[in-house]
Amino acid sequence: MEYAAPAAYRQQGNEVLESAMKRYAGLAGDTGIIAYEPEPEAIAVRFKNRYVYIYDYRTTGWAKVERMKQLAAQGRGLSTFISKQVRGAYARKIPPGPVRRRAFGERHARR
Repeated sequence: MEYAAPAAYRQQGNEVLESAMKRYAGLAGDTGIIAYEPEPEAIAVRFKNRYVYIYDYRTTGWAKVERMKQLAAQGRGLSTFISKQVRGAYARKIPPGPVRRRAFGERHARR
């Protein structure tokens, strides 16, 4: 079973919606991470190059995904953890594409 795209990156027409991702604080200084989105069994991480990587229980492992969620919420150490502990163990890589931020109050419209 392949993990679906996170809610923040589900497509609507030709546009990719990105409103649900939380900005990563990066309290330790220079970080390559821009935003993240925790999911029940995964975490999506968006890097400065605009690629989004999906890390899930099946591919990355429960303990590492849960630690990544903790580090993301704390705003410190996520990039280092990924580069040293997780490396290439991601479930999916979503390339950058047309992105439109949803305006405040705009409803999800099914097309």
